[in-house]
Amino acid sequence: MKNYLDEKPYPSGIRRELEERFLSFAFAYFPECGREENALPFIVRSKIHHTLDVCRIGEYIMENDPRWKNTSPEERFTGYCTCLAHDLSRFPQYRDFGTLRDELSFDHGEKSADILRKRQFLLPGFSAGELEKVIRAVGVHNKRSIPEEYPEEERLLAELVRDADKLSILKVVTDHFDRPEEERSKDVALNVPDTPGCTEEVLEMALAGKGVPYTAIRCVNDFKIIVFQWPGDLNFSAGAKYALEHDLFGHFASFLPAHPKMHLLVDMTMHSLQKLAGM
Repeated sequence: MKNYLDEKPYPSGIRRELEERFLSFAFAYFPECGREENALPFIVRSKIHHTLDVCRIGEYIMENDPRWKNTSPEERFTGYCTCLAHDLSRFPQYRDFGTLRDELSFDHGEKSADILRKRQFLLPGFSAGELEKVIRAVGVHNKRSIPEEYPEEERLLAELVRDADKLSILKVVTDHFDRPEEERSKDVALNVPDTPGCTEEVLEMALAGKGVPYTAIRCVNDFKIIVFQWPGDLNFSAGAKYALEHDLFGHFASFLPAHPKMHLLVDMTMHSLQKLAGM
């Protein structure tokens, strides 16, 4: 696994310190592995990679999106910390349940928020009120939508981690399907059967712009179709630009099953991204 700590230097050292703390937190749930990344289960290594990637994407959004233009360095640091902490519970989840499926274990957003609330993972320099903002954003990062009663002045933070999370997950699942079949982890595609074709109702709901619930997934190709509804949930033009610059959905489209209507789904997705990106 690529060492993201070496991706670029941080003169203050705070990111390196925090990311080392994060790695120590993750490895502590698998003491039999020491600090050997290759000894960890693939899905655990993937979640470490994913979290650090969410931090990088979050930074990209904060550096490039107009809505973050007038924010302070402190607000951006809070955004970074929220990205770092969003999936803390994935490690006890996999250790204790052998799965990352929330319906078979616990709500990982709420559990990650609880880890922060109980100070089981420490973020430096935050007052109790500032920490609560991070906790609230972490708690809703995996919900279908941000609750209406969510504090309006904190929505920017919650939207940041949700966008960065979705874009990074797309990279994770793309890497998964790029691998030979024998190297894939069933956890990535929710442990559903990898059968030919797709569920017609799932495709029709996606084409109609309706939110397809994960409970509707019957096979791996249904999961692939649902991925193409994610752009409709993006909040930042910079997030859409990131997806287009890295051709995230164009690459993932190569994994879709043959179907006479499938190109409509891809076209709809690309149009949605271009519109949000202002292109």
